[in-house]
Amino acid sequence: MGSQRGVGLPELLIALFISSVMMVVLMHQYLNMKRQYLYLQTTLNNDIDLQLVTELIRDSVRKAGFTPCLGINHLTTVDRRRNSKPLMAIEVGFEKNATLRIGRMSETFDTVLKKTDDNHLLITSREPLRAKESILIADCYHAEVQRTLQVKYTAEGQVIDLTKPLAFTYHEPIYVGKWLEETYSIQSIHQRQGSLFYRLHHNEELTSAVHDFSAFLKQHNGGRLLTLVFVLDKGQTLALDTMLRMS
Repeated sequence: MGSQRGVGLPELLIALFISSVMMVVLMHQYLNMKRQYLYLQTTLNNDIDLQLVTELIRDSVRKAGFTPCLGINHLTTVDRRRNSKPLMAIEVGFEKNATLRIGRMSETFDTVLKKTDDNHLLITSREPLRAKESILIADCYHAEVQRTLQVKYTAEGQVIDLTKPLAFTYHEPIYVGKWLEETYSIQSIHQRQGSLFYRLHHNEELTSAVHDFSAFLKQHNGGRLLTLVFVLDKGQTLALDTMLRMS
């Protein structure tokens, strides 16, 4: 009967070495695949974020300056909250960080039923208003932003008390609606790269894929064109052109 020979130490060491090499190769492949997956996932998420952001900004810009009759750039306007400065549909600022401000009346608005005096208006009740809320009062010639002092509800509609007397003599129909101010800005949190933020009622981060932007308003084909240039990772840029409403 022949003798059986077991695995010797050299063979065992060679097998362990080959297994170790295979484990290292497999680990490197796994880490490379994981890095590629995370990179592709981040790129895809950034692309989706940018698509949603551009659609949101386009929608905001198209509605800029809305009032039921004419856009506020075609009216004589005043902001009674802020030293009687004129109203702007779009404002671009670069004091500290890039800022884009868009002002407009809410698309749900009311009409004035009766004016008791220059501080009190009876309006319909399509859009419930509250005290200390910014509202736009407009006809086809004038517009002003005021803050409500008090709002009372009656069988006829809403009675709003204004903090200041009306600045203009309005002609029917007279419209009243919430004054909406949207702000897009670049902000940095905890010393990291800037991100794009949006504010309407509260501040929220839209995307960390945009680190800065510049904005330009110019005349184009008889209208006004807003061009935004976003600064992305590695110095890449993305340009966005949107026409403002004509009326």
